[in-house]
Amino acid sequence: RIVSLRRYSQVFEQMAARPESHQKAKMRRLAKEVQLLSQGQLPVHASSSVFLLQDGARPDKMRALITGPADTPYAGGCFLFDLYIPAEYPQVPPLVHFCTTGAGRVRFNPNLYADGKVCLSLLGTWHGGSEVEKWRPNESNIFQVLVSIQGMIFIDEPMYNEPGFDCIRGTPEGVKK
Repeated sequence: RIVSLRRYSQVFEQMAARPESHQKAKMRRLAKEVQLLSQGQLPVHASSSVFLLQDGARPDKMRALITGPADTPYAGGCFLFDLYIPAEYPQVPPLVHFCTTGAGRVRFNPNLYADGKVCLSLLGTWHGGSEVEKWRPNESNIFQVLVSIQGMIFIDEPMYNEPGFDCIRGTPEGVKK
């Protein structure tokens, strides 16, 4: 059955409408990655899971649902992300938009903005990380992006994701804040 994503990110809809969005290299790589993801590669646990839906008519449009990990402020929450795989993929990372923002009114984390921006070195939206954390075309993939969001953003002490706050972790000042 072909599934069409409803209310997909408007920013990505405009990009997907461009004729150059269906590059052969991109579609080959995408098919390979999606096949691996469909074979149970995504984490599915009672405490935290990642689910991915691919648009049947447009395989470069995806929606992910990540459930909040236990023992974090996100426990029991469901968080939606739209992914768009640009024409230059895998030379560039996928584009990710955080949808669970209460129509732009809620910010859950220093790395998840109310406008939908996801701040992560792997996506090229945060430039403070090491080279190892950045997108590497021959190694990085959609699985890595989703697991990074789950494991690096949805953490038990999200305040320490804010630049400059990590240095006070475990100190009296950090405990006070």
